[in-house]
Amino acid sequence: MEKNKLSMNANNSMGTRIVALLLGLVINALGNGLTVATNMGAAPWTAAEVNLATLVHMSVGLTMFIVGALVAVANQLLIRRWDG
Repeated sequence: MEKNKLSMNANNSMGTRIVALLLGLVINALGNGLTVATNMGAAPWTAAEVNLATLVHMSVGLTMFIVGALVAVANQLLIRRWDG
């Protein structure tokens, strides 16, 4: 059976993992932003991020990206293990 070359495992460098994280955050923020822009409804996290963006006068996409990055860091701290 051929191993998937894009899988995240212990052989991936920290740089590869960071790029994958950032790419995932951008794709997630873009999808959520499109959902909000088209008035299709939003999940509670997305609604909170839209309200936060309005409060701090920032774009919704940038706010979603920042919140996603903070959540990823908080997750690593809570599990008391930093991947890398």
